[in-house]
Formats: sequence, structure tokens, C-alpha cells
Amino acid sequence: MLQLQPLQPPQQVEELLSLELKTALETLWQPLYEGQALGLHLGEEEGEEEAVEEAVEGEEAEVEDNQLLSLYNNFTNTFKQQFTDSMKVQCSRQQLERLRFKFPDINQYIADFEDLANLSGYTIRNNETINLFLKGFEHARDLLGGILALPMLTTYYKLKDRAINVTKS
Repeated sequence: MLQLQPLQPPQQVEELLSLELKTALETLWQPLYEGQALGLHLGEEEGEEEAVEEAVEGEEAEVEDNQLLSLYNNFTNTFKQQFTDSMKVQCSRQQLERLRFKFPDINQYIADFEDLANLSGYTIRNNETINLFLKGFEHARDLLGGILALPMLTTYYKLKDRAINVTKS
């Protein structure tokens, strides 16, 4: 076990210093004990130093491995997000453009429309989304006429309710 002893300032330096500076340095120097000064490990044996160095090297290698793994995972996640998500959005928008109502499956049409609109990044309240919803009825002109009958509805939810009522009647 190490014996901690206060370190003393070198004698040569003491002779050159003024009394005030010497007092200040002694005050600052006192709290430092052997093994604490500037991270030095005085009095340790070589075997202990080698063991510490090996442990530090092992930890550094582990940290480096973790950093490389983290970097790889970050790269693959970013790559997937940039390419697969954009393709998913593009495909869902194309499907939404091609989606058509097939009589009498109004509930299925609405469920498919809302899922694809969500995947495409559209909000239900915007006019483009409402137009896409109505576009799905282009092959069912009689139903479209009933949905667009007076009084004109301007919200998606009201148009959806009217489409359900017109289809079931």
C-alpha cells in the first residue's frame, strides 16, 4: 500500500522566490500528496503499471468497437429511412391515385383510402385529399352525384358520411 506524504517544493526554487510568493506556493503545494500530483502514480511497481495500461487499452478497444458498431447502425438506419421510406411514400401515393370505389364496399374503400392517405403524408382536412377521395368515385357517377348534391359539403368527414349514406340507400 502506498504511503501518502506531502510533496515539498524543490529547495533551489525556494531560494529564488520572494517570501509572499513562497508562502503562496507552499499553500498551493500542500494539498498535493504523492500519487495525486498531475495524475502521477509514484511508487507503483512496473507490474501494476502494465496491468493498468492493459486494462486501459482493453477499455479503449472496447469503446472503439462500440463506436464502430454505433456508426454502422446509424448509417444503415439512415440509409433505410432515406430510401425505403421515400419509396414507401411514393408507392402509397401512386396506389392512392389508382384507388377506386367498388360497389358496395364503401367501408373497405374508406379504410384503404385513409390508410394510404396517412402513409402518403396527406392530411384529411386538406382539399387535395378530399379531391382524391372523390376521384375514387369516378366510375360510380350516380353515387358521385349523390355525394356532391346540394348542400355542398366541404369537409372530408361530412363527405365520408354522405358517401356511406348514399351507398347504403
